[in-house]
Amino acid sequence: MALFLALYNVEDDFTIRMTNYKPVYRESDHELVGFVGKLPTDQWQTFTVFNYPLQEYATEQQAISALRATGLQILAEKWSFFDPELTDWYSCVIVEASPEKIRYKIVDWGHPNLEQEGVIQKPVPENFRLQ
Repeated sequence: MALFLALYNVEDDFTIRMTNYKPVYRESDHELVGFVGKLPTDQWQTFTVFNYPLQEYATEQQAISALRATGLQILAEKWSFFDPELTDWYSCVIVEASPEKIRYKIVDWGHPNLEQEGVIQKPVPENFRLQ
């Protein structure tokens, strides 16, 4: 039985304050690796495929190159999700990610549903973050 968290959806405010927000694809097979957008400071911000903010770069090309090199690899890292029922953060790994949602597996020994999967629609740093 999968654990599904009923978490709130938050408007993607970074798309409002950015210009030139666009997807980035891997050159070899055209798989989506994330997004880049120009900040008001003229820096370029990278984002995961589900719009989690990563790093800022001086140029668009630097941001795109970094995202192509590490955009999918970062999804294999350990992440944390906020469980509103237990009101705490727990470790997880991403099973599947898309711009609309992420599916994750709980790997935190302190969580009562260890090894179960959950889904978060439109995750935001307030409910899903990189460890």
